[in-house]
Amino acid sequence: MDLPDELWQRVILGAVERSRLDYRDVCLISMACRALRRVSELDCIWRLLWDQELGSSSSMTEGETAVAWKRRFATRYGRIKLSRQNDYNRRMLRIQSQILLLQRESKTLARDFVLEKRRVALASRELIRADNARQASTALQIWQPQAVRTRHQQVIQQQQLVDPDSHRHNLEMEVKVCREQMQRLQRNLNSNRTKLARAEGELRSLNYHPTKEWEKNRGCKTL
Repeated sequence: MDLPDELWQRVILGAVERSRLDYRDVCLISMACRALRRVSELDCIWRLLWDQELGSSSSMTEGETAVAWKRRFATRYGRIKLSRQNDYNRRMLRIQSQILLLQRESKTLARDFVLEKRRVALASRELIRADNARQASTALQIWQPQAVRTRHQQVIQQQQLVDPDSHRHNLEMEVKVCREQMQRLQRNLNSNRTKLARAEGELRSLNYHPTKEWEKNRGCKTL
């Protein structure tokens, strides 16, 4: 710290010229002591940083040319930081909207899957009754005790409102269509869940902040 300011200036300028230091490093050096703070405020250092970080000084606006180079640098980076923050906010809103949409679609697909499953169950039970009626019709052609014969006649009478073969074919087709629909819904539901997990992971990545996570874990350990 006993070195003169001129020597520190040459050291820092040389490091900046060789890209050994960037604007962050210069800001950190300025916190070390008053001498380095004075040197780090020099326009020659920040003009060089401007050319390396932001391009030629000819790209400055009229308002930026009227203030010190460090102030110009801070103003320009403030705009860049604001632009990045706006991009970050838009990305967050897009992912959150995507998550809400996928959650809504998943609920709809799950509800439709349950409805198709109920339709399959109803059609299957109806198909069983149609098979029982066909078996009862066949059984009436042979001798049976009167009680059994009466029961078979009742089963047949319940199914005589429609053509048995046509009714059975319609039920089989309904079961087939419902099962195909269930398979399609299940594929879409699995795809939605995969997209939802990916979007939630992306959202967690955007929300992740090492310092906040450390403070959170430290607070949990304290409790």
